[in-house]
Amino acid sequence: MNMKTLKIIGIITMTLDHIGVYLVHSAPWHVILRSLGRVAYPLFAFMIAEGYAKTHNVKRYWLRLLGGSLITEACLAGYWIFSGENLMIRLDLFLPLFLGLSCLILWDTKRWALRLLIAPILFFAYWFEISYGLYGMLLILIFGWIKPWWGRLTAATVTGLLFISQPLYRLFGVYSPFADRIYGYWYQWFFMLAFVPLFFYNGQKGRFSKWFFYAYYPAHLLVLFLIGQWISL
Repeated sequence: MNMKTLKIIGIITMTLDHIGVYLVHSAPWHVILRSLGRVAYPLFAFMIAEGYAKTHNVKRYWLRLLGGSLITEACLAGYWIFSGENLMIRLDLFLPLFLGLSCLILWDTKRWALRLLIAPILFFAYWFEISYGLYGMLLILIFGWIKPWWGRLTAATVTGLLFISQPLYRLFGVYSPFADRIYGYWYQWFFMLAFVPLFFYNGQKGRFSKWFFYAYYPAHLLVLFLIGQWISL
């Protein structure tokens, strides 16, 4: 299974998740779509770490993600003006990917002063509740810093215990202060399914347009928003 296959799985599951968020609100399909959607972000987080390790031009990669985030923010700002609902940093998937890549780059610098900038970036992700929040940032760092497959799985599970409190609370009475900010719902545990395709990843890139996702993400949000507005008329 190459990178192209992982990206296709990520795009499909992400789209199903957003259909569940904006168009399907009745049980059980809402929960089913949202559960399947949990697979998407870990795959994208892995692809950021893998892309950083293998890219021939880190600066250009960083700039592409920055551009993707700015374009998405502009689209979300337009939606805010149109609908009155501000979803800007909370729905910009490129933002945590961009910030996660920035943390990986900072960590590999030789200057400790630059490495210290990772802490305020993580705090920003947590405090301002960007898309996937601190959880999303930590997943990128896990994939970037931990190489053994079992180590990644263990670290991701521990991260899940910090941010998905409902099963942990019901079993042990332990409450996580992080969980209710963004990632508290029980079905978030379906993110572990992402490790199935990751286990079969063969390290190959595959042929695909690196620009497709940059265009698809804001475009599919726009389409779903318009459909949602049409249905509500």
